Amino acid sequence: MKLMNEIEIDHRWHEVSKVLLDDDVLRITEKCLDCGVEGEVLDLSPSSRAKEDAVAMKKMPIKGKRSGDPFNEISELLEETRRQLLADTEYTDIGDLMDEINKRCGGEIDARTLPYSVIKRWVNTYPRKYKRKRILAHLQGLVCNRCHSIVFSESQLEIEHITPLSKGNPGSLASLQLLCRECNKRKSDEDPTERDISPINFNGETRVYRLTCVQVADLRRSYIVSKTGCSPEREL
Repeated sequence: MKLMNEIEIDHRWHEVSKVLLDDDVLRITEKCLDCGVEGEVLDLSPSSRAKEDAVAMKKMPIKGKRSGDPFNEISELLEETRRQLLADTEYTDIGDLMDEINKRCGGEIDARTLPYSVIKRWVNTYPRKYKRKRILAHLQGLVCNRCHSIVFSESQLEIEHITPLSKGNPGSLASLQLLCRECNKRKSDEDPTERDISPINFNGETRVYRLTCVQVADLRRSYIVSKTGCSPEREL
């Protein structure tokens, strides 16, 4: 299914180190100059100069673990992912979990198309009435469907019935959208407009919002202030 909105976060990366894992792979560690987060990039075809730079940085080569059979490695990775998903749950089989998600979503989505992170959050969401909100938030993004404002937390968006319940909303996933509190309050029991499209029915072009990590931090601070009334410095 197509995503309605995507938020891309830009960092000012600075190279910290290089490690030559083997003759064909170079692991580059980077750190953001603004927020301090670290990330890693694997260069699968490093140039001769890049290899020389890695050696010059005096990083000890680390031999990658290879079983000789890449299919076994993939199988082991999938099995570990399965164990992590099912840990501390009532489900004993991935198929049962997928069936449960599809059932709770009224068969309107295919759970097999959802990313691991969304499924994991779905499993850990309580009370169960909020599980469908997880799916809507994934497809719509943390963006109000009417004013297109970006929010920091899923809790800042509210489930809204596109057609009011009083006018026969069926209550299906495709009849719901996420709005910020102000837009939800303004819409109230009004009939839907062209802006009120459920992310389940969306088939247009994905809107991409680009933010810097500094802007994301500002959103987080404003969320803390609005939620607690405390200053960001005190809360953090």
